[in-house]
Amino acid sequence: MPARDHIGPYRLLRQVRAGGQGSVFLAYDERLSRYVAVKLYRLPDQRQARRAVKAEAQALASIEHPAVVSVFDLVESPRHLAMVMEYVPGCDLEDALSEQRLTLPTALGVCQDLAQGLAAARQQCLVHGDLKAANVLLGEDGRARLTDFGVALRPNLMTDVVSQQPRLCSPTAMTPEHYVHGVVDHRSDLFAMGVLYYRVLTGRRPFGDRERPDRQALLRGDFVPLDEYAPRGGFPPDLPELVHQLLEVDPSRRPASTVEIRQRLLRMQRQLPISANRRLADETRHLFRPDPVPPMSARLPRDLLKHGRSQIRPFRLDELWSFGSIRWPALALRAVLIGLLLVLPWLGLRWWFDGQPGTLVVIAPPEISIRGGQVLPREVGARWLVDKLEEALTAEEGPVRVVDLLDNESAAAGVEAQRPAPREPEATYSIRLRCSQAFCLLDLGKQNSRGYQEEQLTLFADAPIEQWHQGVRSLVRRLQN
Repeated sequence: MPARDHIGPYRLLRQVRAGGQGSVFLAYDERLSRYVAVKLYRLPDQRQARRAVKAEAQALASIEHPAVVSVFDLVESPRHLAMVMEYVPGCDLEDALSEQRLTLPTALGVCQDLAQGLAAARQQCLVHGDLKAANVLLGEDGRARLTDFGVALRPNLMTDVVSQQPRLCSPTAMTPEHYVHGVVDHRSDLFAMGVLYYRVLTGRRPFGDRERPDRQALLRGDFVPLDEYAPRGGFPPDLPELVHQLLEVDPSRRPASTVEIRQRLLRMQRQLPISANRRLADETRHLFRPDPVPPMSARLPRDLLKHGRSQIRPFRLDELWSFGSIRWPALALRAVLIGLLLVLPWLGLRWWFDGQPGTLVVIAPPEISIRGGQVLPREVGARWLVDKLEEALTAEEGPVRVVDLLDNESAAAGVEAQRPAPREPEATYSIRLRCSQAFCLLDLGKQNSRGYQEEQLTLFADAPIEQWHQGVRSLVRRLQN
């Protein structure tokens, strides 16, 4: 008989929150000795809808970013799905904003975390669909984490819009698209994030102080300008414009991507004094949830308690010796060991003939655009950029084997001519240098199995060559973190 307070290997302690999209429980993972959060969903009756929910849950589990609550496991039963997530001690953003107004440095840090979390979801082609303060957790480490993708949708990869009718979302996350035609895409998340930015920065909701917004004001884009609630010293000059663009009724007039939003926020944060460090944890610590927690008393779905099976099983040594209740004879174990002794040397020889050790990466030919007759250090060029990128990768990641596509012969031959067939490049790097007036913008992009990442750096055109070298190293270091 399974324990009455267990779902798979997780012992439920207490109910944290009950909502329309599912109940959240605090649980204890007895295998890894850690606290986790478990959210229960009732699966739809239609088979196609059930498959869609599971596919979205698996997509969420693939997101790995410090600004998104991690998904550790999925426990499935005939009628329910339990999503096992990272437990974040602290409070949610709704609790914090209901009690106080955050200082400007702290508010900008929260805005930056939200943009990063939304960008991580976007890389998995996910539309959150319910972006609100209650779905943002504030942790003891001073970071804001995006959570509760319970109504997340996967848009059509060709049209980039959600073709089906979206599931219900909270009133505070409603956008003009919900009211007009009910079809949403990632730009709807940008509008909801603009509503959240407005509240984080001012302590007020843009379309009425009640939880349900004024529909007519929202459809007209009618709200009090952000500058009316500016703190002492005012907002950074670009901040009101950014928030107003996010709150545009026409989706096409909103910022193009979260990359642009993050870059603009980063410039604003750099304008603040160095002494104004982010104090999110200090400002909200008095709202953190008390621990330890009282025992769990809520009723749980019987099918999860009885039939729930974790999709992640730790390795157990006794499974090597037994199959069910039958013990493997010692002769079979000896045969396995002899097989390993025969296979391992063959694998070593194959590794030796497979080429040089190290991470295999591809560096695309740099794109360089110089306007206004700027004169760069004479060393800076396409070959110099590729060579310095290779040096920085070796310094950060250890041995790196580079396929350089700058050489025309290499580009014509392709990757296959430079590496053994069994190996695939683990990452592809792209470099873009754009110079105008006295400044140069250096972009470094990285494409791997986790998606696409990009970092930018601004340099003076006449800066010493050492500063250019340090700039390349800095971009590589940012992409590795």
